[in-house]
Amino acid sequence: MGRIKNILRHIGILLKLVMSIDMWRTANLTCEIMDKANLSDVQLGEYVLVLPESNIMNTSISNYSYVGMTTLLNNITVGKFCSIASDVKIGLVKHPISKFVSTYPAFYSNNNGSVIRVLRDDKVFDDSTFKTIIENDV
Repeated sequence: MGRIKNILRHIGILLKLVMSIDMWRTANLTCEIMDKANLSDVQLGEYVLVLPESNIMNTSISNYSYVGMTTLLNNITVGKFCSIASDVKIGLVKHPISKFVSTYPAFYSNNNGSVIRVLRDDKVFDDSTFKTIIENDV
């Protein structure tokens, strides 16, 4: 019995990795993911609502929580019964506030998007995001 549970758990993990939003709607009937919401590496509990144009990455959202429109969540753990308003941004990259000429990414990071890497050829500041934990009933 333990082996079957382990196999089912691994199958569930694999399915989560390959599911698109449409598949989420079909597979997890208790959740509602609105059109134009983008989810990447996201785990959802039961009865989670994600409103349109939200971007959620590397995040876990527990039961009975919702995310408002045009919200960005990155590297977050959200507890049960949480309400995240529209236009909230959590998990944005860090930037230095001292020892650099500017907070413009070309001066301290190789993750510049389309900026030409003339000013930096080595990353000198860790601009990765911290893990944010929002506990239950927030």
